[in-house]
Amino acid sequence: MFKISRLWCLAVLACASASGAELVYTPINPLFGGSPLNGATLLNLAKEINTFKDEAKTELEKFGDKIKALELTRLQASILAWDGDPTTLPQSLDNEYYNVTVTLMQDGGLRIDTLDKTTLERASFEVSPP
Repeated sequence: MFKISRLWCLAVLACASASGAELVYTPINPLFGGSPLNGATLLNLAKEINTFKDEAKTELEKFGDKIKALELTRLQASILAWDGDPTTLPQSLDNEYYNVTVTLMQDGGLRIDTLDKTTLERASFEVSPP
């Protein structure tokens, strides 16, 4: 009986001494109330983590990007508007950046194989027959 009451007293004392203190948020960033001494460290850390490279494009490069996007948009529109007639099969597209091949499948659908020539990534899509 003495051992049980001794354990019970220890448990009560442990719970009584475990009373918690109030949690207080202390900001680190000086812009949000943190210490100004943290500013240089945070800035250097952000510069080290930032992998974005500012690649300013010329107007001619921007124009070329728009032409490439227009080519893909036209191909996409012709695939979506295709009526299933094999004689009006959408044209394949091949330039220095990508190769898109459109083939007619036996079930009447389309298979679109793409190759990104800059990364050599390939993807295939199938479009159900209309």
